[in-house]
Parts: sequence; structure tokens; C-alpha cells
Amino acid sequence: MKKKPPVVVIDTNILISYLFGGATISSLIDAIEDDTYIPALSPYLEQEFIDTMRKPKISRRVDIADALDFMRDWKNFVNYVKPRCKVTVCRDPNDNEILACALEASADFVITGDKDLLVLDIFHGIQIISPTDFVKKILRR
Repeated sequence: MKKKPPVVVIDTNILISYLFGGATISSLIDAIEDDTYIPALSPYLEQEFIDTMRKPKISRRVDIADALDFMRDWKNFVNYVKPRCKVTVCRDPNDNEILACALEASADFVITGDKDLLVLDIFHGIQIISPTDFVKKILRR
């Protein structure tokens, strides 16, 4: 019986970094495309990505049409979940949404650069890890 690939929730900031050419996350994206990991996405995180990409500071660096194409393609790889639980452990409501997505998807990892999330380390058995540590400690095992 084939083991189910681990589920990851990738924070919006990491996906945007990837669009800016961030090399660290490229190996994770490759692993997702190879079905080594299954990413999870919620409607909230999808909208946050789109809203962030439309900000003038960001849209000057990445064309919004390219970002929307990326998200459309990304949705072919994800486990799309609609969280039913409400999480309130973080001071930033956006961070709570990431954790709610991770809980609903039964994620193994949340990959983020957000210090408010990283300080949690583990949330309900879900490891919260930076992209650099994920690549070094998890992907390269």
C-alpha cells in the first residue's frame, strides 16, 4: 500500500517569493509537481494571494496576469479545503487563517517566513517551519 504524501500549507509570502525568483522554494515546488508533497489551499489564502499580487509595490515586479496564471495552475496541484474551524491563537487574523487551513487539510507542515507563526513551532501536531529549514531538514533527508 502506497503511503500518502505529506500535506503542506505554503504561506502566501512564500508563494510570492517564488514568483520573484526565490530559489529556496523552487525545490519544494518541484517536489509538489512530482507528487512528493500535496499542498493545501483555502479560499482565504487564494484571495490573499490575489489581493497581495494586486498591490502596486508587488504588481510592479510581477505581472498580475502571470500571477493569476500561476494560481490557476497551482490549484491543479492543491487539496482545496474550506476550513470549518476557527483558530484564534495568533494576534494576526491572517495567521489564524493559515492554521485553520492546515487543520482542515490535516497538514503535516506549514511553510512560512512569518515570525509570528514560526514561534509556534508545532500547532496541533503540524510542524511550522521556514522554507530554508524545510528544504535543508525535510527535503534533503
